[in-house]
Amino acid sequence: MPILTWTKENSVGVKEIDLQHQKMFSIINDLYDSMVVFKAHEGIDEVIESLVDYADFHFKTEEKYFEKFDYEEKEVHEAIHQEYRDEVKRLTEKKGEGVGVEVSYDIFDFLQKWWVGHINFEDKKYTECFNSHGLS
Repeated sequence: MPILTWTKENSVGVKEIDLQHQKMFSIINDLYDSMVVFKAHEGIDEVIESLVDYADFHFKTEEKYFEKFDYEEKEVHEAIHQEYRDEVKRLTEKKGEGVGVEVSYDIFDFLQKWWVGHINFEDKKYTECFNSHGLS
């Protein structure tokens, strides 16, 4: 049961990036399913690890284009990516300390809100730059 649904309004106008964002939605939905639908809290760590790995892959893709196209908001956007990494690390360390299942919900809540907001407000800022350099 997906909690996040990709719509055309989420598109940043770059197919490669949109596909990666869709994959992030899918992994976040997997986390939701593990936590709520299947109540398989023991599998959450693996889903979170895949989220961390895939987010890093995705950020590197965006940052490659920031550099290649000399994106004017590169430093700001990369700093936002680092803040995300820091917060996920903080939350996963808290979960690793055995704080409990509620931390999994904190992680899920953070991820869901962050990705939807980031895509729709931050990532859309680079659409014109990327499109003007031939990415669509």
